[in-house]
Amino acid sequence: MSKVVIAFSDKHLQRIMSFYNPLEFEKHSYDASYYANMPEQGIHPYTSPFFRVPEYFDNYLYALSSLVHCPVPYDRTEEFNMLNFHIDPIPEVDKNWNRTIEEVFIERAEEIWNLNKPVRVWYSGGIDSTVVLIALLRTKKPEHELIVYLSDLSVKENPSFYEVLKKMNDITFQWNERSNIYAFDNWRDSTINVTGETGDPVYGSFVVEHHIDDVDSPWKDMIEWKDARYILKDQDYKKPRFMEFAENFIKKCPFEVRTTFDFSWWLAFSIKWQWINARIYAQCDNPSNWQNMISFYSCPEVQKWSIVNHDMKHKGTWKSYKWPSKEFIYNYNKDADYRDNKVKEKSLPDAGSSQAAQNILLMTSGEYYQKTEYKKYGIGGLDPEMAFLNKWDVFNKSLWKKWQKIKL
Repeated sequence: MSKVVIAFSDKHLQRIMSFYNPLEFEKHSYDASYYANMPEQGIHPYTSPFFRVPEYFDNYLYALSSLVHCPVPYDRTEEFNMLNFHIDPIPEVDKNWNRTIEEVFIERAEEIWNLNKPVRVWYSGGIDSTVVLIALLRTKKPEHELIVYLSDLSVKENPSFYEVLKKMNDITFQWNERSNIYAFDNWRDSTINVTGETGDPVYGSFVVEHHIDDVDSPWKDMIEWKDARYILKDQDYKKPRFMEFAENFIKKCPFEVRTTFDFSWWLAFSIKWQWINARIYAQCDNPSNWQNMISFYSCPEVQKWSIVNHDMKHKGTWKSYKWPSKEFIYNYNKDADYRDNKVKEKSLPDAGSSQAAQNILLMTSGEYYQKTEYKKYGIGGLDPEMAFLNKWDVFNKSLWKKWQKIKL
């Protein structure tokens, strides 16, 4: 069965759900009002039925995802997904697993070269993409073709490494700007586009930046952080239900969740990972060849390192966050200033207000549907061709059928 690779923004998800009516109420299928007003004691903090409905059935995945600033949650444990999301499964780790981060980075680079295709690295100058580029440089053979896809901002973010790259005569520079970074030309040629997109959830979440002194506090303290976007903070009647959901969800973590750092990492790793991995596709003019792009970090061995070496992800300061990756970089270019002072930045730009998240639904088959102002079949704002999709190609049938049996 074709699965959903991306589905973006609560507004469009609301329209999709309202059109397809997965609970099969005997109402006009385009009427979202019933979903938004499903009976529940108290006043709900938002009206989008895509997130309102599951909370009626005690599915608080969206509330959890908001703690780490994730706009659309993908549950990699596969229990609470409302849509048939295509996901990277969380790998099981053998008790004897013991590898260094250098070993898994080099092995991952060799796997990519073994695809026997030219490789285009989406290079921002940040920590994650610099690791990717160095791993590929260290494993590159003379017959391999390496394209560095960069911008002036990439140079600004890591100027010393750009000086190193300029001296290499066996790589190609391909420059981009905000207006053409997501151009279809990069998707229809024979190259593999490699990003560092899921490098963040390997280490955790940027929400700990302003709480680095609190990372060893009990995990429940994170819910009170004002910048964690706890969307139910004013809904006291919901808190017991949410907390029960959260306590059950952290039991799925491969190790015991005790601290706020454990909690934030697990939420990013299990819920935000796939959204990060797929968000570029929403920006593209044509994402039908989405398999031509892979994240360097989306492989089992890197994830296993993250699970086993949770205690190595920082040294108690924000500047030491992602320290193992920074050491991997330093061992190649000996830039102590970058190692000691570089911090996470937002590197990947939106395509622009007119293009950002223009693809609202992308299937594993390559079919994609864009937002539009054209109205047909009663689905204003959605691609009218979506009317011909089987709703169970989009929605998680087993979950919705389970909910249908619960008296409303």
